[in-house]
Order: sequence, then C-alpha cells, then structure tokens
Amino acid sequence: MDISPFLQRKLARRFDTFDTNHDGYIDRADFESACDRLAAAFQLAPEAPRSNTCGS
Repeated sequence: MDISPFLQRKLARRFDTFDTNHDGYIDRADFESACDRLAAAFQLAPEAPRSNTCGS
C-alpha cells in the first residue's frame, strides 16, 4: 500500500507526539510520561486516585 506524502507527515507527527523521550520507540515510559502530563494539566497530585489509573 502506498502512503501519500500527506499521510506520511501526519503519521510521523503522531509518532513524534507519542515518542516523548525521542528514542525511536513508543514504550511504557512514553505512556507514563503522557499520563503524568495529563494529570498535571488537570492539576491532579501524583498520589490522587484518578491520576494513578492512567499509569501503573
């Protein structure tokens, strides 16, 4: 399947969004980082029950 340049750019940007530590892989550390940023955006303390449901 051929991917258009437009779709290639969109996929690359989305990958960069998820690969928060820029190691070339999307792994657990990237998702934990995303959860931490999400909790901070909603001003949840790290020990808050709702912030723990996203991480581990």
